Amino acid sequence: MSRHAPPVIVCADRASLAAAVAARIAQLIAAAIAERGRAVVALAGGTTPRDVHEALVAGHATRVDWRRVVWCFGDERLVPLADPRSNFRMARETLLEPLEVDWGTVWPVPTGAASAETVAVRYERTLRALFPDADADADDPVAPTFDLVLLGMGGDGHTASLFPGDEDILGEPSRWVRAVAAPDGAPVRERVTLTLPAIARARTVLFVAAGASKRSALLQVLARNAEGHPDATGKSKDALAPDAVTLPAARVAPQGGVEWWLDKAAWKETGS
Repeated sequence: MSRHAPPVIVCADRASLAAAVAARIAQLIAAAIAERGRAVVALAGGTTPRDVHEALVAGHATRVDWRRVVWCFGDERLVPLADPRSNFRMARETLLEPLEVDWGTVWPVPTGAASAETVAVRYERTLRALFPDADADADDPVAPTFDLVLLGMGGDGHTASLFPGDEDILGEPSRWVRAVAAPDGAPVRERVTLTLPAIARARTVLFVAAGASKRSALLQVLARNAEGHPDATGKSKDALAPDAVTLPAARVAPQGGVEWWLDKAAWKETGS
């Protein structure tokens, strides 16, 4: 079955990308609150999300009822939450503290447990408690949970802590959170991550990618996601798709849809 090409929004540079994504996030959160009384967001780590956090604080601190936002995390490194390498610490310093959020609405990954597997089990238990009806609706066995999942993408096509070649994790059929080992050379190898089934429950996924190092993987992912449609370069998707299917970012298929937000450095040679 063919899929419609996802929306791709290209911004002039990293600063304008961060501002545009921040505005879109604020819009989606406000809509979720208006419709359901709260918004549940899964945050991403990395340098580009840091820029987005700062743009949210600068431009939208008083435009959203942040008290009604529940904050979760798409992945985390198995380090103390105060460690500079922690995704939670980055979010706390750049977004959560500046917005003066209610800490009762923040659900960091409990990295103080004895093992990554224990952390994963505990965090999945936390997430399922946030969505008690997610598995109880017989008419909709994959009822939406997260209103918004923010994701980045590495130059190898990984997203969250879902890495190419790790078919045990990428093929997970039902669990929401798994322990994972990042490839050799990663800053921290022991991690936990949302799985593809968990991300698939999102109403909206925003991918945010910046920089020339993302071009090759981006070409593959967008070609795969646009299967059955002309790709951005006019090249044959039949040749591209077999490689792209190995890229974790290409496997993200939430029921609510994906949007790609890029800067021109990432888009150059991939698009116009």
